[in-house]
Amino acid sequence: MLLLRHGYNMTKTQAMFSFSSKLWINKRRVNSETGEVSLYLQVVIDSLHREFPLKLRWPSHLVDVATGKLLPRKKKDTEVSDYNLIIDSEHAKHTEIHRIYRLRNEHLTLDRFAHEIKVFNVRECFSAYIQLERKRRFSRKEITIQTSRNAHVVLMRMLEFDKLCLSLIHI
Repeated sequence: MLLLRHGYNMTKTQAMFSFSSKLWINKRRVNSETGEVSLYLQVVIDSLHREFPLKLRWPSHLVDVATGKLLPRKKKDTEVSDYNLIIDSEHAKHTEIHRIYRLRNEHLTLDRFAHEIKVFNVRECFSAYIQLERKRRFSRKEITIQTSRNAHVVLMRMLEFDKLCLSLIHI
């Protein structure tokens, strides 16, 4: 079966998935004293949604959800450009993950997306990725304590050669 979607000629019959990522606020959780709300990026994949916190707060009346931008609190507000840059950077991560899965012709789920967000920053450093995966697998009881210790020894040996990754790893 030949699928044509977005102008691409795809020969696999893997199902496509819908994806969107946008700025979101919870209007019911406005701080009564400051009028600020927490900022999130809401990801929708195949009609299922999840909010990923940006760990930023902004006055609710100055959040333009339609454009995904924050409006300045006063003239020459220097923080607004920094916050908008953080939002754009996180949105770019989401778009990059979506693009990777689309090009691989793999189906992306919300759980898989959440995992990809966690490991996105350590993609460039294999040692950091191994450390993160070792901790995750041990906490889920997928590996034993001895396997975790063995992997830690291997990781220490790898770090002897890969000194640039030391800043990414929290041992």
